[in-house]
Amino acid sequence: MSDKHETPQPGTDEAVARGRTCDYRDGEPEDNDRWPDWITTGCPLHDSTPQRPGGDGS
Repeated sequence: MSDKHETPQPGTDEAVARGRTCDYRDGEPEDNDRWPDWITTGCPLHDSTPQRPGGDGS
């Protein structure tokens, strides 16, 4: 089991259970240095772009 402070790898059962929304990259440009094989934009666990408060339309 991983430490609760560690981010699980994209695509793992733990990441899915924690709400990951990223998809496996299939020719798309790389968008995240830490997870180069995954499109992580918008993923609450793996997106490397800081989210602004209220950025979800609330």
